[in-house]
Amino acid sequence: MNTQSNLYTVIYAAVLVVFVAAALAFTNQVLKDTQKQNEAIDKKIQILRCVKVTATAQDVEAKYDELIQESYLVNRDGSKAE
Repeated sequence: MNTQSNLYTVIYAAVLVVFVAAALAFTNQVLKDTQKQNEAIDKKIQILRCVKVTATAQDVEAKYDELIQESYLVNRDGSKAE
């Protein structure tokens, strides 16, 4: 096949795009649970930071459970949201 033709370039680019898309989709699926755990840990660290407590990712669960007794969502009016 002539590597200088336009057809070769288009086919090469299409194959490369499909390969990279498949690799990214696979990586996304494999790491989805880890991402959700990291989001939960980050949210707890930020909540603890608001009450001036420093926590690392390793001890955030213990400190959060020790210090945060109740959590709830507050709406615009300042009352608890259901």
